[in-house]
Amino acid sequence: MKYENVIERLMSRFPELKDKYEADKDYYESLPYVVYEGFFVPYIVKACRNLDIVKINEISAFLEEMIQSENDRVNTLVGVAVIESLMYEEEAPLKVLRKYLKKETLKELVSMENWKPTYGR
Repeated sequence: MKYENVIERLMSRFPELKDKYEADKDYYESLPYVVYEGFFVPYIVKACRNLDIVKINEISAFLEEMIQSENDRVNTLVGVAVIESLMYEEEAPLKVLRKYLKKETLKELVSMENWKPTYGR
């Protein structure tokens, strides 16, 4: 997956997000972090809240595809805009989502959960 088309890939895989995105496409077009955090994360939270296993499996597959990308910018986008955002959600969607995450995405989540700052030592 290329970083330059991560928004298009998201809209293609999850067309139910497209109307909201299209309404202000000129603003969001070059802001993948805003799109993923502002549109995809709430979509994930809702799927987890509703225990929509079909959507959760689709989400998990998409995240795994992204995290396996050879493009570091795509990997960072998943880590920062999606996984880190989900870690701070009050509804704790990761309690549900964790069960369905694929190998590399789960590894990234565990790494982020165990991260400790190295400054000031």
